[in-house]
Amino acid sequence: MPKLLDEIKASKVSTRQLENNLNYFILQKSDGPQIAFLSFEDAGGINYFLASSLRKLGYRALSLRCRDNYIRYPTDIDIFHSDTLEQKIRSEAAENYVLQSDVVVIDTTFGIPPSGAYFFNINRNKILNDFPDEKIVVFYHKGTTYRLNFPQMDEVIDRFPCKTLRLVSTIDLLQCNEKNRWLPNPIDVEWILKHFPRREKEDDVIRIVHSPTHRHNFGTNAIIKTVKKLQEKYKNVQLLLVERVSWYQSLFIKSAADIVVGRVNHSLPAADNKIYMDYSLAALEAGVYSLPCINNVPQQNLEYLRKHENIDKLPIVLADEKSLFKALEYLIEDEKARKEYGAALHKYVLKVHNAPVTARRFIRYIEEVL
Repeated sequence: MPKLLDEIKASKVSTRQLENNLNYFILQKSDGPQIAFLSFEDAGGINYFLASSLRKLGYRALSLRCRDNYIRYPTDIDIFHSDTLEQKIRSEAAENYVLQSDVVVIDTTFGIPPSGAYFFNINRNKILNDFPDEKIVVFYHKGTTYRLNFPQMDEVIDRFPCKTLRLVSTIDLLQCNEKNRWLPNPIDVEWILKHFPRREKEDDVIRIVHSPTHRHNFGTNAIIKTVKKLQEKYKNVQLLLVERVSWYQSLFIKSAADIVVGRVNHSLPAADNKIYMDYSLAALEAGVYSLPCINNVPQQNLEYLRKHENIDKLPIVLADEKSLFKALEYLIEDEKARKEYGAALHKYVLKVHNAPVTARRFIRYIEEVL
């Protein structure tokens, strides 16, 4: 690390941002394991929220991202592929940090290395081949890539020589492999409300927000048609379709919304079966702002919450494409119901998904493997 710091001091690229980012690399090692979160794109800011919460608990943890996109979720270190001195310094620091880490968490959203496009300019062979047995590689499965390819991906994981841990961010992915453990999608309620507080409304418009990443995965076309039909009766209803904007813009819009609609379609085909999806990240954001959320959640997910998490009722208005009209009409007409569902969802998010809670669950899983 002294070589790296000397190079920074001698260069002209030691901007305040670069210095702030690299400060994480020169902290004193904590008593607990050193943890590196690796992702191609940090969907939902999940890795960042986990890493920052672990740091507050006294662990040394960093989220490293190889590529950003228009959504611009938060992260600790961006290690984009570049020949600039700044990026070379950052990549060298990132590689050193990863190789020194006791736990490496690989976000499998874009596959599993070496075939996955993760380590643009980190020596992937060192990471995959030089890990001693006492180190742990955690595979964090979050979405459609794993749903559609889990037999092949699990086969690759089985061949890893060191200790491994398999985590999934949504309940439906537990059925893919009996070794999978549920680490709920984390969201930092305090961080969001600090930077994007709830905005007071100045009119009587009922704003319905829907923010799909891919329309075909969320039933977006059905949502648009349903709201248009409702607008024939309710003239003060407005649909805000949030697409191709940054996450920060999306939060700003939701901070003054009345109703959030997440995913309402049923399933995706996977390995000749039907892999049913869970409630979306939009439901968590709705919970942050104490807003009611409509989402299609399969029955087996609700049964899992009752059996394993001691949660009798998921505070989400359950609806699919066919029942969406009635669900929206109910919330539009009943302001009290909107407030009650919103308050209950806020409590649920704090209990299950708030980043400090999921960080503690993550550490429990790690301790079981150590």
